Amino acid sequence: MNAFWRYGKLTKAKPQLQLKLAHKGLILVCLPLFFELVFVAVLGMLLEQADNARSKEVRSKSIIAQASELIKLSHDASSGPVNYGFTGAQEVLESYDNAVKEFPVLFRTLKELTKDNPVELAMVTAAETDGTKAVSMLTEYRSLIENEDRVGLMREIELKGPAIRKLLDRFSVDLRSLMSLEQQVEKASPEAESHWRALVSKCLLGGTFVNIALAMYMAIFFITNVVNRLLTLTDNSLRLGKGEKLNVPLQGNDEIAILDRCFHEMARELAESDEKERAILENTLDVICTIDAEGKFSKVSPTSERVLGYTPEELIGTSYTSLLVSEEVLRSQSEMEKAMKSNSRVSFENTVIHKSGLRINVLWSVYRSVQDQSVFCVAHDITTRKMAENALRASEARTRAILEGMPAGLLILTPIGVIEQTNPKVEEMLGYSAVDLMGKGLVWLLHNHPNQTFSGFMNALRQKEIDGISHWAFIRSNGSLLSTEMSIKEFASSDGPRLLAIILDVSERQKFEKLKKEFVSMVSHELRTPLTSIRGSLGLVNVGVFGQVPQRASEAILEAEKASVRLVNLINDLLDLQKLESGQFEMHFDKVKISSVVERSLESVRGFADQHNIRIDVDAAESSVQADEDRLVQVLVNLLSNAIKFSPAGEQVMVKVAKMDESVRFQVQDHGRGIPASHKDLIFERFQQIEQSDSREKGGTGLGLAICKEIIERHGGVIGVESVEGKGSTFWYQVPGA
Repeated sequence: MNAFWRYGKLTKAKPQLQLKLAHKGLILVCLPLFFELVFVAVLGMLLEQADNARSKEVRSKSIIAQASELIKLSHDASSGPVNYGFTGAQEVLESYDNAVKEFPVLFRTLKELTKDNPVELAMVTAAETDGTKAVSMLTEYRSLIENEDRVGLMREIELKGPAIRKLLDRFSVDLRSLMSLEQQVEKASPEAESHWRALVSKCLLGGTFVNIALAMYMAIFFITNVVNRLLTLTDNSLRLGKGEKLNVPLQGNDEIAILDRCFHEMARELAESDEKERAILENTLDVICTIDAEGKFSKVSPTSERVLGYTPEELIGTSYTSLLVSEEVLRSQSEMEKAMKSNSRVSFENTVIHKSGLRINVLWSVYRSVQDQSVFCVAHDITTRKMAENALRASEARTRAILEGMPAGLLILTPIGVIEQTNPKVEEMLGYSAVDLMGKGLVWLLHNHPNQTFSGFMNALRQKEIDGISHWAFIRSNGSLLSTEMSIKEFASSDGPRLLAIILDVSERQKFEKLKKEFVSMVSHELRTPLTSIRGSLGLVNVGVFGQVPQRASEAILEAEKASVRLVNLINDLLDLQKLESGQFEMHFDKVKISSVVERSLESVRGFADQHNIRIDVDAAESSVQADEDRLVQVLVNLLSNAIKFSPAGEQVMVKVAKMDESVRFQVQDHGRGIPASHKDLIFERFQQIEQSDSREKGGTGLGLAICKEIIERHGGVIGVESVEGKGSTFWYQVPGA
């Protein structure tokens, strides 16, 4: 085996035939078979040649024998009539008759033997011709013999004898020439036969030698190409098991070479896997170890130094219980024993003492290894998680205390509006216990919800309440109603999306708002009447109805009149705002022509524009809207008054009205100081002005634009402003067309 192995090592580097094992096996079978077939064919050919030589000898002997017999018969035939004529012996005549009968038979045999040789066949044919003529002439003697005419017979013999002898001489010469040729063949045939038989012997010896040599070569070929290559695979498997370097890959494309390449690829992948496993073990955050049946560490990953403070060398051979706090040793041993008997993972937590003396929380995942009689453990440091859990529990406790102490009611709802959780404030506000509310729909608690399907109501509620606030009346357990403000927030929970409904009791605030509105209404009415009288009296005094007033007194009266006007406007605005909030702001919708709205508005501000030296231009398309004409005039007058008030003297204010697809757009453009970008969203709020000095210098309450916004929105329209600071502003609003 070692010799074969060394031979394989020496020969495997040689170029190999790119053949499969099946092809090599086929060659192993077919090559000797092919040689045997060739050998048998050559041997058969040689034997055939020897048989041919032997056949030629036999044929020559047959031809010579037949020719000799014919010559003898010709002698008997030619001498028979003569002898009979002299002796009269009947046996002589019978011998003649037999010779004449044998002549054709012998010539047929002789022609059959010489048919493949044209020269000899010609000799036989010539001899047959001469012999046939001689026999024909001798036949004439036979008739004389039958008539017992011996005198005539002798005379015929003397007359025809020379011709017959001449024919028989030629006959004999032809046959003797044939015999001479065949004697040469007969003499050469044994030598040829001997030659061919010698070749057969040599062929047998050579073929046997070549066959043995071929068998040896094929055996060596099989050993070098199959057996030794299989030995290489066997050696590679042993090397792989020991972790040693594999032999040089086998050459070729046969199954063994492919298997060897697969073996090398598997070894490469195993090496990569080992590297990855080593990298994982070295870089993992967990300690991976093996604990034997005695509870001692047998293998430990390098991460032990980072997690536990001990190197693997310090831990191997020591008991794992030496790392535990004393009060948890028995419980941990019980868990380890359970893992040794279980076929599944066993997990438990305990406290481990770090090398530095600190205590850390560790989660152990333990797997049994039946073959090694040990357990495979993964120790995960959960100290941070434990701290986070404790912090989370504390945070949850604080959050729960905050929620329970909140002055607002909280409801946690499913996406379809089913109550899942409440806080104590809800129970206090509505008089229901938490158990009574769980599982019920929010709509069950609402008094003034619209008459629609539950799902439709929840969809509408979510669209309206998300990030917004609206008023709802909740039904208490005693049947009374609770006025509230409710807003809804969406949030994600571990169970999926949820809704948080925040409910605020506004009963007391509504009472206060009601009292405030009643007070404002009363004060406004009580103030407007005397202020109107004061304004009228100051006007009469200033125009001299009660006599001439000094210049300084006239200026003071004018300022007092302006102040009274501002007070009246403020009261009117407050009354309008109070009516809008209380729902008492009456609006009468009808089909209104745009031209009428524009003309009335211009008429109202014409004197004010002349006073400030402002020109008003109009570009209004003829159209109609469905609106309250007085309120539209109020909005347009307010916008025109502001434009005139904040425009420099001599400037122009432009009014444009354009028909849109389904609405009409009103636009008032001035060339005043403009509005800063930071104030664009504030000017439509109550009591908001660009500068604090505007109310004193320009007049105004800061309520006009807020009232305009309320009026336009009640028309189903929108209002806005476009402005560039220092270049003017364009206020606009759109209302639905008629």
